[in-house]
Parts: sequence; structure tokens; C-alpha cells
Amino acid sequence: MRILIIEDEVALSKTLSDTLTEQGYQNDVAENLSDAKYYLDIRNYDLVLLAWPLGHEKSLDIITAIKNAAHKTSVIVLSERGDKDSEIKALKAGADDFIKKPLDYDILLVR
Repeated sequence: MRILIIEDEVALSKTLSDTLTEQGYQNDVAENLSDAKYYLDIRNYDLVLLAWPLGHEKSLDIITAIKNAAHKTSVIVLSERGDKDSEIKALKAGADDFIKKPLDYDILLVR
């Protein structure tokens, strides 16, 4: 399984990448949406882990592009937002799941 991690927090993206690699997953890390679009153009992914930081409403727009280009690719939104409306907004944008930060890696790996 190949996973794209879109996360601008370097320490978190490194931890995510290392954790997934230890579990046998191949992954790439994009620190911004421009890099993410580049990776999505050159590789096929089974899963995209998309960080949705506070104050970045447009981050969810990439979900539509992912689903249009590769409808079988799953998207899990990782967010600091703990409110119900944000979770609903992410799911309506096309996300397959929503996980609140701080991340529980056991929960992430099961999902």
C-alpha cells in the first residue's frame, strides 16, 4: 500500500512516515499542497493522509481533485479541529474518515 502524507508540521510528518514504514507501508511526504499535487500527478496512492490545519479552509479542496483523478484513493483528514461541524465539512468534501489530533497511532493504523 502506498500512502501520501500531506502534513506541514515536519516533526509530525516524520513520525507518521517512520511509523508507517515500520508497519510495511510505502509513503511519501508533502509539506504543502503544491508538493502534494506534484506527487499525485506522478504516483498512484491507495491512501492520502491530509492534515487540515486551523485557518486553512482551502486545504479540503484537494480532496475533490484526488477523488476525480483516482476515485478509489481513500482520504483521511487529520485535524486539530475538534468540532462536529468541521468533521461534517471534511466528510462532505469527500473525505473517507476524520481523525482528530493529537493522533493515536494505533487508531490510525486500524483505520
